[in-house]
Amino acid sequence: MLGFKRSPLTTTSKIVDCKIVTALTAPCVFTGEEYTTAFYPTDKITAGFRAREDGALIQDAFPFMSPEDREFIQSGISPKGWDQTFSDE
Repeated sequence: MLGFKRSPLTTTSKIVDCKIVTALTAPCVFTGEEYTTAFYPTDKITAGFRAREDGALIQDAFPFMSPEDREFIQSGISPKGWDQTFSDE
């Protein structure tokens, strides 16, 4: 991973339609700005991290997440950080 150290992810949970959902937050390794994923079912996030520990690819462990949120979890790069760093403009 490019030699950048991602800060630990913090979680925020809330109840939506009688289900617990969780978002993950950390600063972007490129911009330093806090980025928070969308809220996802907590049980799916937990299962996804277990699958990753067992060697699953991120797209297989978190198929319900957007590609941007998966990239953030894997590398610590937010969508804004990605655009600013890798944009052709």
